[in-house]
Amino acid sequence: MTTRRRFLGTAAGVTGAAIAATIDPNKAAAAQLPRETQATSAHSSAFTKANFTIELANQTQAGLKSADGGESIGQVVAFRNGNDPVANKFLGSVKTEEFHLLTPVSESLGLPWAQWIVDMPNFQGTKKNGAVVTSDFNFAVIRRREFHNALITEIKVPTLDGGSKDAGYLDIAVLPASASDGSPKGKTVAPTPTQPTKVWHTADFKLEIDGLDCTRVARIESFTIKQNVSESQFGEDRFPTLSPTTVEFPDLVVTFAAASLPSWQAWFDDFVVKGNNSDSNEKSGSITFLTPDLKTTLAVLNLHHIGIYRLDPDNEPDESDKLPRAQANLYVEQMNFTKLGPYALT
Repeated sequence: MTTRRRFLGTAAGVTGAAIAATIDPNKAAAAQLPRETQATSAHSSAFTKANFTIELANQTQAGLKSADGGESIGQVVAFRNGNDPVANKFLGSVKTEEFHLLTPVSESLGLPWAQWIVDMPNFQGTKKNGAVVTSDFNFAVIRRREFHNALITEIKVPTLDGGSKDAGYLDIAVLPASASDGSPKGKTVAPTPTQPTKVWHTADFKLEIDGLDCTRVARIESFTIKQNVSESQFGEDRFPTLSPTTVEFPDLVVTFAAASLPSWQAWFDDFVVKGNNSDSNEKSGSITFLTPDLKTTLAVLNLHHIGIYRLDPDNEPDESDKLPRAQANLYVEQMNFTKLGPYALT
């Protein structure tokens, strides 16, 4: 079992027998199976039934699609004394894995959680304490992993595809300086149900770039904004001090109908072939996340200083898509959210 899975696997082991009995009374005897068999059976049953939430300042911020990570791992240090053929080993500092939290894009996000996500690409590396909580299908807490002095290190946007029917989630990576398991007691607050029209799907997006025909954009490949972090060790502290450093903004790969090619081709010829690629020739734009009725904006990611460096006018369509497509590769110097769920830039 990998360390990223251990957080979920432990939760599954606690509730596996009860959930198996709920699904099929004949499986109640699973609690008597050998340890290895029981763990596997419990994990497969509980995984689909677990509920995950994130807390900040002891307040529930969001119901999560999934959560994993947060393992503490001792770092082994080895050294040899003179000509001793045997290396001496001991434990040094403790490293904590990142959490990966699949977060819905909706108005039901807690504002502190939305603000924390927004702060990262704005170069505001805010540290927070909180907890990732796992509960069963009755919202009884079965695992509570508390994190301390944590930074958000990644915001991963899934592939945006006009032909997809999938619900969309941001994969948020949270790196704690340390993490520990708290008391698994009580119940989590059941997330307030949202109307279907308020749930974001990866097909419901809009790309806008100054001077380009983006009305037929079919797909934007998944991309990730990354916060780089330095770790420092002071004195006898076993846990590192985390400090945010630079932020990396990704390139975009955009696929669109060939009918929109003229405006893209004109920019490519001017920007790349003719070499008119100064700051003034770069463009601005945005990606808007919409509800299925396309009437409500759930999030807006602004794009600054966009440049084009590759254009494929004859991109091969897949088997399910016979329309002629073109594809462009764009660099983006900076991205920032002006809206994310309840957060809106004023």
